[in-house]
Amino acid sequence: MSDKKGPGILSNSAVNLGGQFAVGAVGALGGLLNAHVLGPEAVGILGVTFILADFGRPLSSFTHIPSILEVHRGRDADTVFSTSLAIKLLLSTLFSVVVFAASPFLMATFHLPPVTVLLASAVVLVGSFFEVGSARLEADNKMVQSNLVLALVPPVARADGDGVGAPGARCSGPNFSSVVRRRASVG
Repeated sequence: MSDKKGPGILSNSAVNLGGQFAVGAVGALGGLLNAHVLGPEAVGILGVTFILADFGRPLSSFTHIPSILEVHRGRDADTVFSTSLAIKLLLSTLFSVVVFAASPFLMATFHLPPVTVLLASAVVLVGSFFEVGSARLEADNKMVQSNLVLALVPPVARADGDGVGAPGARCSGPNFSSVVRRRASVG
């Protein structure tokens, strides 16, 4: 048994619940802002981007709890989390290769600009880093810091499904840019 003292299950659970609420609130606010600024067509493109990224999401989150457990079992945290990140980046890269191979089909079928595939891959790859950072903080019983990372990092940089409506999300490409310009000139 470890002699480390830290917050108990009840306090960690309460902080985690508050953090989840904060993440949801930031995502909802970002969604409303994006819907207002981008308009329906561009928000739809952004939505498809994150639906696509959701297929790669498990590759970014599947080692979260096992990594924390390994640290609590006494394994070296640096070794555990560097191994976790390496596995996540390898699988996220494979996801990106598959998505890029399927991109002609996806763009033709859903009438998406090329940046959609690039953004979906970036979301999954960058999400791996945030996932490992969050797990490391949780392993050290730093739930407040972990939830701050999740709530304050723009959701577009995370692969957790809250990315639709990320404040400050930027895309480019012929369809997306023209929709944004058209929406800006109307409103």
